[in-house]
Amino acid sequence: MADTGWRTAGTGTNRTDWGGKVAWTTPGNINNTGSSYAYFSRSSSGASRQLYASNFGFGGVLPDNVIITGVSVRRRIEAGYAWGGGPPARWSLATTFSALQLADGSSRQGSTKSGAFTTPRGDPQIDDIGESSPDTWGWALTRDDVIATDFGVAMGANRNAVNSGVTATAYVFYVQMKIYYEEAPSNTGSFFALFADNVKDRIKDILKPKPKFWLPEKGVILT
Repeated sequence: MADTGWRTAGTGTNRTDWGGKVAWTTPGNINNTGSSYAYFSRSSSGASRQLYASNFGFGGVLPDNVIITGVSVRRRIEAGYAWGGGPPARWSLATTFSALQLADGSSRQGSTKSGAFTTPRGDPQIDDIGESSPDTWGWALTRDDVIATDFGVAMGANRNAVNSGVTATAYVFYVQMKIYYEEAPSNTGSFFALFADNVKDRIKDILKPKPKFWLPEKGVILT
């Protein structure tokens, strides 16, 4: 099974129509693997809006005639909170990341998947979703679906009811995606092989010895 390799999202946006209340700040920062990030901060319980990563540029790397067999998502994430006015601590039970879901730009599609690090601890973590056993997330994807610039993956975060009054933050540094595919079979060869076999059988029927009082089949012209 071939794949496209990891492709970084070209666009990051807040989706106001997919639930949640608090917007991500600088959502466009997820379009590179540098040190910049998108973040969601809140001091009381509540959910973020959906951070939508899209425009992965698969049109330039996918062959024309393929069957899409799987999708994997990779993201670099972190959670932390500021305690007593000090610097952010690099861990947080107050913030968790919610499930991810693929989308076509207008609506989310298929099933959800959860990351391995719902509450990242320590330094920023690399979270691979669907890499160990890739599938299409319950969506019968086509090449046209995945090469569209608005095809992508949505994700969110939650501020839980822990240490209320303290600002907790979820960070997303970048989002990448990989498409798995197989070359679609060509039916041209099998069609011509079947056609040739039918011609051979017909010639054999015409040339085989006939009974003494044989009459030609209807439509056969004798010369």
